[in-house]
Amino acid sequence: MKREKLNKSRYLITGIITLFIFFLGIFFGSFVDSLKYNYVEKVIEKQNLDLQSLHIQSLFIYSMNKNQSCNAIEEVIKNNLRTLQPILEKLIEYEEGEKRKNSIEYIKLKREYIQANIRYFLLVEKSRELCNSNYVPVIYFFDEKCEICKLQGYILTNLRIYFNGSLLVFPIDADFKEEPLVDVLIKTYNVTSFPTLVIEDEIVRKYLPREELKEKICSKFLEEKKECEFNTKV
Repeated sequence: MKREKLNKSRYLITGIITLFIFFLGIFFGSFVDSLKYNYVEKVIEKQNLDLQSLHIQSLFIYSMNKNQSCNAIEEVIKNNLRTLQPILEKLIEYEEGEKRKNSIEYIKLKREYIQANIRYFLLVEKSRELCNSNYVPVIYFFDEKCEICKLQGYILTNLRIYFNGSLLVFPIDADFKEEPLVDVLIKTYNVTSFPTLVIEDEIVRKYLPREELKEKICSKFLEEKKECEFNTKV
């Protein structure tokens, strides 16, 4: 009888400990998500301020000395190169859980990221036009069902690093319908398959291997890049 009561007590204690660990895990997971969200939100706020500053600087191009304006824009573009990528990496971390992907916080962050990204793209285009900046912008459309898109994304990341900031990649998740701008971009570039790459003014509606993509990117630079000489490989 005593042994039976002892066993029941053990089961009860074990159950309480299990529940405690379970709820502790939920609390800890929510706490970590909150930290990630707060960090990314602060970075995006800074990014938006930088972009607003860049936009204001571009308005002065026609009224100021052109070289001064272009130098200022160049500096802000370099600063944003160091900012956008960490935001994307944090969003990818945030996407790991299905519940987190459907959260209000995640949707808000991703919308802000896409908007900031496209504003940045437009300003880079203006910089190329008015300042002859030697950048190649690539808008990269993908969706989650496209398996080859993952490989295309890895190749773009590799080339972005290889070209040391001269290749600017702007990824667009075509599945993200919460941001109306995504649908506008899809219709503007007539995106019907994935991956789709908009390389400067050229639309490529298929997967491109690394060397073929590199050659196409090299042809878009306004000035010759050393990375493009003799078809250099890494």
